[in-house]
Amino acid sequence: MDLLFREYASPFVLLDNIIPLGQFCNFLDTFQKKHEEKTRWDFYLHKLSMFDNRSWIEFNRDLDFGTAKDIEKPSDDVLVMTVKNSYNIMKNFNPNEQEGGD
Repeated sequence: MDLLFREYASPFVLLDNIIPLGQFCNFLDTFQKKHEEKTRWDFYLHKLSMFDNRSWIEFNRDLDFGTAKDIEKPSDDVLVMTVKNSYNIMKNFNPNEQEGGD
């Protein structure tokens, strides 16, 4: 909802017209894709363009396809240990305890 308020002064008027048309999901998909592209463009323009010689098209291609195959999938043993460790952290968590001796 925060993203809608950044782009539109009153998104409720827009949503009140989109929902009865049955286009709410299509609107959200399109809105999210445009926001992602704008974020990518800002990152490319302000962060990478001076350090990297890749074009905008190459940059997008590498984000979409290049990094996904470079990431190794964790083994089943690693996944099981991660879940167990996370469970133990949650099991021992007490929100009423304060850390730091206050």
